[in-house]
Amino acid sequence: MTRHTLRLLSGVAAVVVLLLGVGGVATARSGAAAAAKSAGDREVDALSWNYTCFGYTGTFRDGSSVVYVDWITTGDECFGIAPDRTIWHAWPGSGGWQMMPGNGRADDTRDHFYENTSTGSRTAGVWVADGTGYWCQDYTPSGGWTGHWYDC
Repeated sequence: MTRHTLRLLSGVAAVVVLLLGVGGVATARSGAAAAAKSAGDREVDALSWNYTCFGYTGTFRDGSSVVYVDWITTGDECFGIAPDRTIWHAWPGSGGWQMMPGNGRADDTRDHFYENTSTGSRTAGVWVADGTGYWCQDYTPSGGWTGHWYDC
């Protein structure tokens, strides 16, 4: 399976993009919009691959994507799925890839990231392939990531 790295960019409206030859939609809340584009990555072996974001290299699940999110109200952030299906993120100054709170498991990151530019709150979504679909976790400027994953 071909892997792609996505970069979400701020904009004014939701943009339909082509991912792996199939239409995907990047959407956003409260005026924060996103678009995705492909970038290069490097295969390590049949079960995992490495990707570097903000100078930090992580190992990710084969067939998954790393998403680079250009948050409007704060610094950028990358999200990826490790070979053991744990969910990781990195940002400038994070010291390396950090596991997302809440002990979540997923199969891919896809393009399910939203930001409310009025409040600075954010939502990160991941894809679970067992038929349950997208699961999300929220962030607030005063409390950080909640650690609570919910079906979204």
